[in-house]
Amino acid sequence: MNRPTGLAITTHSMRHPMKTIRNILLTLLFSCSASLMAGDKNVTLNKYLKDHAWQLGTWTAKNQNGNTWVITFAAALDGNAILLDGKQINKQGTTIFSMHGIRSYDPEHKALVTTFKSSSEDRSWSNKGSIKPGMTSFRTSGVNDDGQLETRIGIDKEMDADTYHNVGITVDENGKATPNPGSPWEHKRVKSD
Repeated sequence: MNRPTGLAITTHSMRHPMKTIRNILLTLLFSCSASLMAGDKNVTLNKYLKDHAWQLGTWTAKNQNGNTWVITFAAALDGNAILLDGKQINKQGTTIFSMHGIRSYDPEHKALVTTFKSSSEDRSWSNKGSIKPGMTSFRTSGVNDDGQLETRIGIDKEMDADTYHNVGITVDENGKATPNPGSPWEHKRVKSD
């Protein structure tokens, strides 16, 4: 029996377009080759992502536990996407968390969309946001461990060519805003050889 290959749009997927978009982005993300994850330094980002060019490259930060966070932003897909590759390394040098993401512009929602998958088998998420010169903001909502609705807001703000701050805020279902621990989180550019 011949079965169709490739992506199939089903009636179910049309009723759940955000799930479909997320699944397509995850499929695209994990089908990218190792060379694509390295990014193409000669690619110019499209008009929707060009204000994100300041953040391309590898960055490192220390969190409140003394662990090191390393994240790389790389242009991909002819400048129509940015790949994110991040990991948290403990004081002993062991990677304790890693994630990959793909960021692109969604013209239907007029928003920046990032879809992530972590090293945990059940952890994936996405957010929506915007890019302005020197700043990326993003937001995601969900239910926390206590069953309460919460919104997480993050802002990456360029401080200078080699420094950006990540500010994280959690807003609970009653509207109470709380800065995330360690916020703002200073990231320093890793100089390439």
